[in-house]
Amino acid sequence: MKKAFFSSMLILAVGLISLAGCNTSSDSGSSSTSESWTTENSYTKFYASTTDNCDTIFYCWPTVSTVSGSVSTTWTANVRMDTGYTGDWMGLVCFAQDPSNFYVLMVNARGEYSVRKKVAGTWSYVIAWTASSALKSGLAAENTISVSPAVNSVHGVYLNGTKVSEFTNTDVTSGGFPGILAYVSTSQYENFPTVPVDMKFKLTSPYTYP
Repeated sequence: MKKAFFSSMLILAVGLISLAGCNTSSDSGSSSTSESWTTENSYTKFYASTTDNCDTIFYCWPTVSTVSGSVSTTWTANVRMDTGYTGDWMGLVCFAQDPSNFYVLMVNARGEYSVRKKVAGTWSYVIAWTASSALKSGLAAENTISVSPAVNSVHGVYLNGTKVSEFTNTDVTSGGFPGILAYVSTSQYENFPTVPVDMKFKLTSPYTYP
């Protein structure tokens, strides 16, 4: 399963970049390689500062796990945006079978969250963008976001330890691998290069990365 997953990821990747212990890729047709994923102070850092990064979803797929997570696993990450447009997304990818099949819990620096799924390469909303007092808003505010183990195919959404919602997973039910996601908005919202996008991520479950 793991070998097939990363083989698929490499085939579908656009603008593949090297980061120790992590394969990276992007959606939305961007061929940019000017964004960067690096490790900084025990966090995975995403950085972008040019308009060719706009309106694109970027992924980091850690390769450090020897076993996949499962629908019985808690999926957790710490995320924050240090600089950038506060409407950009930071996401915890769950249950990834390959780069075209997974769920993702997303938050932004405005104190909003959402859940989306990508099935056979097609995106759809599971939970629309929703404001939550459980999230810390603003730049440099770090949040812990989690998806709980399934109970009758229903997962809980937790923000800083508070359950805020739940969703039914009927599409990706056999575990899979975690990842992290960064979305850079269209150029009308970004202020490149004056204000770059700088996000930090730390996976803590089903395993720790970095």
